[in-house]
Amino acid sequence: MNILIDNIICDVRERTNPDVTELYSSLLKHGQIEALLVEGPNQDGKYYIIHGCRRLRAMKQNKSTFREVKCNVHGNITSTRKRNALRCIIISNLKKATGLDQQLVYEELECFPQRESLIPKSKQKRMEKGYDVPQEVRIKYEKRRRSQDALALIYNLEGLGTYREELLNLLLNGKITTVHGDAIKRIVKEPLYNELNRVQKINVIDYIIKNVKFTDNKANFLILEQIMKKKPQKRNIHSWIEFICDQMEGISELIHKDLESLTTHGDRLKLRRSLEKWDKKLKWVNEEKKEYDISSPLVNEQSQQETVKKPKTHKRLVVIEKRNGNKITFSFH
Repeated sequence: MNILIDNIICDVRERTNPDVTELYSSLLKHGQIEALLVEGPNQDGKYYIIHGCRRLRAMKQNKSTFREVKCNVHGNITSTRKRNALRCIIISNLKKATGLDQQLVYEELECFPQRESLIPKSKQKRMEKGYDVPQEVRIKYEKRRRSQDALALIYNLEGLGTYREELLNLLLNGKITTVHGDAIKRIVKEPLYNELNRVQKINVIDYIIKNVKFTDNKANFLILEQIMKKKPQKRNIHSWIEFICDQMEGISELIHKDLESLTTHGDRLKLRRSLEKWDKKLKWVNEEKKEYDISSPLVNEQSQQETVKKPKTHKRLVVIEKRNGNKITFSFH
């Protein structure tokens, strides 16, 4: 049905993209193609818009052309909260709706009992993290189509000093994307991350920005590396030694038997210097210790080997028969 444009009320909070210049030009050229979704009327004959706020705003710029607009009436007048609930459902299913538009509607439903049932839980958690980001900041990044999830994550990072501002600028300029945000999220959720100092945190985050694709296990060792290089901890020693061994095995696989015939004297000098560094740092590995941990599997294995009884040898007794001088040998087991 057609409704007078002056009889349609918009009670929607200002969205992320109030500029409707292009939309207005399109409406003048092609006319109104899709109907607005409204509810009403109230006692004064007014309708409240549910979906199509930007189109309504654009058409109100030229009321002479758009005196009446096509509308679909959803039902009778309800309340702002219930209209927002319906808007939330509609926007969450629209690909063209921005993440921030969805979040703003979600925030308007803060006191709505059924709010959690309107949006998947995974999306709810992301939206709730954006509460701490001022709306003007969110709108600034949304206009550039930057990831709201990455914005909320970086904005809430602590202990980075001015580096956090550098990350926000990288995000604003498109150097950091949602993929980077997910990688940073994997890092900061590691329990050991909070034990890093400012420089170590910056080193880790800077690394993952340059090397986005890595596993959760790699994230753990990135943090562990910062801790163990500065001051090794006994509680992490087994994981760290395992990591070092894996790295050494990876290097050993790079050493092909044909390298000996292909390398120059200079190449061998470089390798020798590296080996000397290894030998110096790991000299303690080959040194025997006087005390051993009796619970060590290696020590237990050695002790078991020592207790293994040696096989019995045959005892031989030689008897010479006096009568004819022949030797007779007896074997005893």
